[in-house]
Amino acid sequence: MHLNLTFRRDAENHRPRINKLDSTKDWEQKTAGTYCFLDYLQRLS
Repeated sequence: MHLNLTFRRDAENHRPRINKLDSTKDWEQKTAGTYCFLDYLQRLS
């Protein structure tokens, strides 16, 4: 299952934040191919 999300770090507290769909940051990261892969299904089994 792919959610097609990109993330950035919050400037103040450095927490990961989800980029808005089709935002500039979202587009830049998808074009560059920089994704964050998390495999929750493997962790649950």
